[in-house]
Amino acid sequence: MALFPEDIRIEKPSEAVRMFEQSVEGFFKVFNASPGGMCLTEDSAILEINHTYELLFGYSRSEALGKSNFILGIIALPELQRIRDLIQAKGKLENEEMTVKHKDGHAVHCLVTTMPITLGGKQLVLSSFNDITRLKEQNAIIAEQHKDLYDSVNYARRIQEALFPPRTLFESILPQSFVLLKPKAIVSGDFYWVEKVKDKIYVAAADCTGHGVPGALLSIIGYTLIHKSVNESATTRPCDILNLLSHGFYKSLRQNSGDAGVKDGMDISVICIDEKNMLLEYAAARRPVYRVRQNELLKLAPDRFPIGIYSSKHLQEFNNQQITIQRGDTIYMFTDGYADQFGGPEKKKFNSVQFQKLLLSIQHFSMEEQLLVLNKQIEQWRGESEQVDDIMVIGIRI
Repeated sequence: MALFPEDIRIEKPSEAVRMFEQSVEGFFKVFNASPGGMCLTEDSAILEINHTYELLFGYSRSEALGKSNFILGIIALPELQRIRDLIQAKGKLENEEMTVKHKDGHAVHCLVTTMPITLGGKQLVLSSFNDITRLKEQNAIIAEQHKDLYDSVNYARRIQEALFPPRTLFESILPQSFVLLKPKAIVSGDFYWVEKVKDKIYVAAADCTGHGVPGALLSIIGYTLIHKSVNESATTRPCDILNLLSHGFYKSLRQNSGDAGVKDGMDISVICIDEKNMLLEYAAARRPVYRVRQNELLKLAPDRFPIGIYSSKHLQEFNNQQITIQRGDTIYMFTDGYADQFGGPEKKKFNSVQFQKLLLSIQHFSMEEQLLVLNKQIEQWRGESEQVDDIMVIGIRI
């Protein structure tokens, strides 16, 4: 008896079989052409690998088939357990960073992705290994360079702090005072200087061009020149201090050398407090000074040019100004960082008008309390915004 009726003939695959074969063929074309190492497993046993897998791990197809990645030594037991836990929790891996091993024992850093697939009626797992070893090595080099740079800048900060007067010295010369200094970076282009010469007290608040390392380098030059002008040149008037400072910048930065010179400089205010005669002398390059008395703010206007050459002009001479002071007056010196800070609900600058109103509103506080209020206010204003510049505010109560 015939197995099939005569009118039934199986001469070619059905359409479903052809589609299946085409899909399997297409799958393996993609599998073999993948730039990553591809591995197809059933119950951890390797059924197929591509050529990239062979190159990545050093095992030939014949060596790998029938074994697991664990048996081959590619995946160590701790990583294997971690992978199983992740797959159990998520059902798959997706760009999971793993350290695996080549046949010769060297480490290979990979991003591993797995997914369950059904092929030929079998439940299989498709895994891809993308080599990121070179990227990891480059990242390690960058991280080491970043650490070296960070350590160098931190050391520069220590040098800057050792050179500049400590807060304790400032407070010993001016007991009712505060210094709010908030660098944008680790080191600052803003700096202050204080010195008592006989019965007069000199204070400077300076803002060097830029911030971070460039600003810090200029701040060291500026501080040294100010200290030299007072202690070696016996300069006593604020305007003379600024004139010597400006000439010092001109020479130190070779601002007369055309393109070879550095055109950077600083904005600065210098005051001299004469408590014996109750006078305050003042000279400044683009930075005003405020005197607050009985809730009235007097703005002492600066000269409108900076230290050093400005817009290719020759050096200009600074003016000396003088006002009377009395007990209870409060003097404020500052750089532009506070007023220029963006923030608030509309992400605008704090601005000078709001800064003046804030200073007037805190006159009933002690100087220590004023420091806390000013710091809290600018931090609240800034919120999540980036600090745009170094910030410095000096307050002195006569």
